[in-house]
Amino acid sequence: MRFMLDVRVKNNMTTYTLASEPPKTEGEAADPIDVLAEKADADIFLFSSEISYGSAEAFINTISEHRTRKNAVLIFSTYGGDPHASYRIARFLQDHYERFTLHVYGFCKSAGTLLALGATDIVMGDRAEFGPLDVQIHKPDEFMHRVSGLDITKALASISDSAWEAFQNCFLQVRARSGGVITTKTASEIAAQVITGLFSPITQNIDPLKLGEMQRSMDIAVDYGMRLGASRELATLLASGYPTHGFVIDFAESKRLFDCVRAPEDHEMQLALQLAGFFQSNIDEDVIRHPSPEGVIAYLKPTEKKDPTNESHSVQNNGAVPVANSEKPDASKIAKGDDNIGRRPRAAKAKKTKAQQDGA
Repeated sequence: MRFMLDVRVKNNMTTYTLASEPPKTEGEAADPIDVLAEKADADIFLFSSEISYGSAEAFINTISEHRTRKNAVLIFSTYGGDPHASYRIARFLQDHYERFTLHVYGFCKSAGTLLALGATDIVMGDRAEFGPLDVQIHKPDEFMHRVSGLDITKALASISDSAWEAFQNCFLQVRARSGGVITTKTASEIAAQVITGLFSPITQNIDPLKLGEMQRSMDIAVDYGMRLGASRELATLLASGYPTHGFVIDFAESKRLFDCVRAPEDHEMQLALQLAGFFQSNIDEDVIRHPSPEGVIAYLKPTEKKDPTNESHSVQNNGAVPVANSEKPDASKIAKGDDNIGRRPRAAKAKKTKAQQDGA
């Protein structure tokens, strides 16, 4: 349903420019690219990749090259990535467009959720999902393995709850088994010594510097989210309110979190299906639902409208380029050497006749 205009590969990112096909007959329905571009008065872009510094740079360059309308539509698919790069993309869209609408038909996890906090509107398909904002950190001594920034904080919370519960049980048992002979103070001291002996081997392995690093990483998502327009409550909930990094935030959950979520309209869903079919047949990837491992960026170019004024000129002049000013020059001005109409000014005659020279 569409043809490829241009393909570029730079920094391991493939950038496409896809044009809509003009209707072949007068009664044929308009292409979904044209419908969406006109209805939203928006430039339409596709991003399917991990979010990194390189992919963000390539995407921002694509936006800058093709920005022509006041709004933007972004079809997005990612498993996440660099929160700094995600923030740069969202902020660039906010700064250069009046509104930007995020379309999600598959995975938009982690740093992709951070970008969603900056969107004016969010369109979600029935299999779309966001994810928590807990920042992923490289695990020491492990290749290509990351851990959630929540791991240590959740572990500390679990240790604290377990220690307090164990202290209560030990204290009550000491008091009960002594028949009240052991005082409250002595029972609490005994319970404290027991709990310290049980949990100190665990707490001694906690690195305070690592704990601080994790906390700072978690603060990144919250601070960026607030700068993009989210409330502190929402940003904090997304950063630390879910039990695991892979938690599914589906359409119903997103409606509870955001006040700008809706299902796609018919022409929007049709465009998503056509794009999925195009990339499936050309690169054998469903880049609409699943992020492309190689990285795909696309600008969806609507049909260029023909100027009826230029067409009428072309017919009248048999295809010749119309003259910018067809007014005839004034003969009197030409005689005086003052012809400024579409030509260089004519120099006045300075030579004198031979009779005039002799008379001088």
